Amino acid sequence: MATGAVATARRTRVHLDEAGPLPMRGVLAAVADSAAALGLGGFARTDTYGLTVEIEGPAEQVAHFLSRIAGGPLGVCWSPGGELAPLGATEFAVLAVSAQRTAATAHRGSDVALCPTCVDALFDKTSPRFLDPTVGCPACRRDESGAVSAATRSELRLTDPAGVPIAGVPLRSAMALLLVGGRILATQDASRTRLYADATRPAAVAALTGVAAATTGSVVALCPDLEWARRLAVVDEDEAAALTSRRNPVLLLEPHPVGPARDLTPAGGPLPVTLPGCGLTHLLTRAAARPLACLDRPAGADPGPAVGILRAEPVI
Repeated sequence: MATGAVATARRTRVHLDEAGPLPMRGVLAAVADSAAALGLGGFARTDTYGLTVEIEGPAEQVAHFLSRIAGGPLGVCWSPGGELAPLGATEFAVLAVSAQRTAATAHRGSDVALCPTCVDALFDKTSPRFLDPTVGCPACRRDESGAVSAATRSELRLTDPAGVPIAGVPLRSAMALLLVGGRILATQDASRTRLYADATRPAAVAALTGVAAATTGSVVALCPDLEWARRLAVVDEDEAAALTSRRNPVLLLEPHPVGPARDLTPAGGPLPVTLPGCGLTHLLTRAAARPLACLDRPAGADPGPAVGILRAEPVI
């Protein structure tokens, strides 16, 4: 029975560009009532462009919902927004977009994220850059012909806060065990110290947000892929394109009111979200197979609650 339910699940997006003569509050109420009556999950979000609805549930019920709104007084004003991968949503929420959502996004710089070729090399056992956290287009220095110049290879080393190597377990397994077990990892280099925690572990996230509150920092949700980003926050088409671009931005998104996003934003407001960009973030998110909460600290800062320290060291 469960297999059949998953196979027939559907999630789709629709837009209402103009509310016509009806007040938006009435439209929202009608949409939410229809979703609740049909037992569907998803959300309705208002913004300066109108109304966006993402609806999820059994395909037959989703089709019934779409026929209801199409047959209403604003039926001709609705336009399809595309089919999406089901996320398992069972509750329907009405979201109001804050002014912060439309603020300028914080970019890390241009052409930062790894190209697909470098990501493949990172996880290809036959590649000389296998598991090299410094692999990447800035490191491989591709020229206009596509040729790759030589670059110094590095390997990750995992130690405890005292500098004693954590041995006996393969590196990726050790990272996964610590993160999924609710522990905090830190990375240190010449430019910064960064703390990582499993974003689905409330206690680990609370430890990280506590450090952020004491240091006026901001916890960012580092998602393995776009699907996980959509589980945590509302992501429209423009935001999806930005997140998956080579710019590797951090976007301020409207968090979903339930689930891990609630723990990541204890004071409310938008949720900073990004996808893996450098080799290290690809390695960490692939090892954990779930979103990570991360917090930047100055170079040389005390790693605080971290039980493991990751450093990239050149291979001689």
